[in-house]
Parts: sequence; C-alpha cells; structure tokens
Amino acid sequence: DIIRRVSLIPFENKTIFKQLPLEKVFENMIVQYLSESCSGIRLVSQGSPDFPESLQPVASSAVYDNLTMVKKGREAGLNAIITGGILNLSLDKEDEGLLWFRKTQERLQLQFFLEVFDMESGAKIFDNHFIHEIKDMAPEEIQAFKVAQPALFASISENLDKLAKDIAPKMCDAIVTKPWT
Repeated sequence: DIIRRVSLIPFENKTIFKQLPLEKVFENMIVQYLSESCSGIRLVSQGSPDFPESLQPVASSAVYDNLTMVKKGREAGLNAIITGGILNLSLDKEDEGLLWFRKTQERLQLQFFLEVFDMESGAKIFDNHFIHEIKDMAPEEIQAFKVAQPALFASISENLDKLAKDIAPKMCDAIVTKPWT
C-alpha cells in the first residue's frame, strides 16, 4: 500500500470572533478524525518535527496563493495539502409553525471551507464550502453571541466535532483514491 504524505496548512478564522480559537479547534478535530479514519495517509501538521520547512512561509502567511503552495508542497515531497477555515459566524432568524402559532427561532450559522490540493497535478481534489446551522440554542447562548462573549464556545465546539467526524472520511476518499489514477 502507498502511504501518502499530507500536510495541513493552519486554518483561518475570518469571523468577528478572533478571540475564540474556533479555527484551531476545527483544525485539531479534522486532524484527529482524519488520522483515525484514513490509514492511507501520513499527516504532517505545523509544529510537528517533520513539517516541511519550505512550507513554513506559506503556513505562517495569512495570504497565500495556490500555485506557490503547490510548488512548495511538491518540493517538500508531499502528496496533498489541506487548507480550510471558518468564514462566518452569524445569527439567523426564521419563523416556524402555522400561521397563528408562528414563533421566531434563532439559529447560529457557521460557514466553513475545506480544500485539498493534489501536489502532482496542482488540482483541487476536494472542495467543500458549507453552512451549518446550530438549532435549539438556549436563550443565554443567543445572548452570549449577541454580546460577543465566549460562553457560546462549548456549544460551537460540539458542533465542530460532529462536522469534523462527518467530513474526515470524505476527505480521506479524495486523498487516497484520486479519480484519474
């Protein structure tokens, strides 16, 4: 069996909640579930001793272009690079129920993106941009969001865990079984 070397570029947090390390939590969960569910890869993330030094400028930069990332990854002997981030965290209101019995339900929406680039071709072999809604939030959690307090962090982390667990096998399939090989 071929073991593919895959590196993970640190995720971005583009939300207004920079004080919450949501991207780090999501990144760690992706690494954990990808390691558990994918035997065909060897994951190398920033901070590990075998993280390619040539990728360090790309990983530490907030802005990087895909071509540079693929060139650096190819030079480092990688097979794929994973990137991702949290784009937005917002409150959405929706009316539920029948006409006379309607009530407004507030939900937290999380917008994410995950991408995997193949180093051989430079192609994006996995591209998932998605919106996840957290329903049935307690009123105090909604209030914590409105005043930007970190009390909401536990609820968001639980949902991030579920998302990472669901998406890791799909990422593994994209990395291990490329459709053109």
